[in-house]
Amino acid sequence: MTTRAIRGIIQPYHPNRHLSTLKTWVASPCFPHVSILFSFIATCQRHRVEPFAYLHDVLTRIASHPHNRLPDLMPTHWRPTS
Repeated sequence: MTTRAIRGIIQPYHPNRHLSTLKTWVASPCFPHVSILFSFIATCQRHRVEPFAYLHDVLTRIASHPHNRLPDLMPTHWRPTS
């Protein structure tokens, strides 16, 4: 994941924080979990998908979704159920 994607998530909430703060985060034991969350949010933003709606929809549909059509649930192909 690029620092540009992380910067786009951090700065709206903490405009005075710089990327030096990321060095502290990387040293943190929770960094793997935070990086997964940032990556998920950045991917959703890149594909113009609202992250909470996407996650909620996919988690409710995945159990009954055919396994040969799992790529339909990726953010690039995802369409919300009506």
